Amino acid sequence: MLLIHLHLPKNAGTTFSRMLKLRLLLRPPWRVLRHQVTLGYYFVPGLDARVGRIEALPARKKRAVRFFEAHCGWGIHERLPEPSRYLTVIREPTDRTLSVFFFRKQQGKLPREARLEDWIAVRPDQDVWHVDNGQVRYLAGEGGRILDVPIGEVTREHLERAKQRLEDMFYVAIMERFDESMVLFRRTLKWRRVSYGRSNVTKQRKKKDEITPEHRALIARHNELDAELYRFALALFERRIAASGEGFAEEVERFKRKNAAHNRRFGWVYELLPRARARLQKLRLIGR
Repeated sequence: MLLIHLHLPKNAGTTFSRMLKLRLLLRPPWRVLRHQVTLGYYFVPGLDARVGRIEALPARKKRAVRFFEAHCGWGIHERLPEPSRYLTVIREPTDRTLSVFFFRKQQGKLPREARLEDWIAVRPDQDVWHVDNGQVRYLAGEGGRILDVPIGEVTREHLERAKQRLEDMFYVAIMERFDESMVLFRRTLKWRRVSYGRSNVTKQRKKKDEITPEHRALIARHNELDAELYRFALALFERRIAASGEGFAEEVERFKRKNAAHNRRFGWVYELLPRARARLQKLRLIGR
């Protein structure tokens, strides 16, 4: 089965994907020898180029593709090997908007003096960075394309489409409940163990309670449908936890202790990976 991570930016997707990639490559370990195919040519810049490499594979090698992750809209499965299942992470929209805003400054894509009220009202330089009901845009897209209508033109019809697709997904995580999400993930795939380390965290950013009420209201106006999608995702998450069996809360506490020990031993690896990726991007050996 091919796992497709519909990666919504600044939703802890990098942390989630690195956990998955390491798990898929190391168990069984011989997959490291064919990591390019196993992880869906993750190093190839450009969505179409990556999909094209997979489409060109002989049938035997297509069956070896286990994971595909991209900042793309729903429907990318139509161009990938079957059977496939979607995974995604949903985040509270106000906090997500602030994370995108400060991350783009951190990247140097926005001037340091850029104001939130000016930035949020202008179409982003790339559609992957939409924050005007951005999560609905990803889930309401078609053919792998993100819904790219003008600001203010995401509709309730798009929201209902996004809700249905979210409910049909194999797995949905909640960023604010990441440890619970990992335990639910382990139960869903029937894996014995998982572990993670935080990656690609936005530094020097303001939290929701550190911005003005006017700015919180502004973000809320741009994300009314995303807020409803988030509430829907939370309810879906709770139902799936309840259906996963007994002892969930206790398992989460055990997971937290084990994952903390894992990070004390291997946290330096997770700190090294973003620097290595940035170096490869600078050399244009992989895409951004």
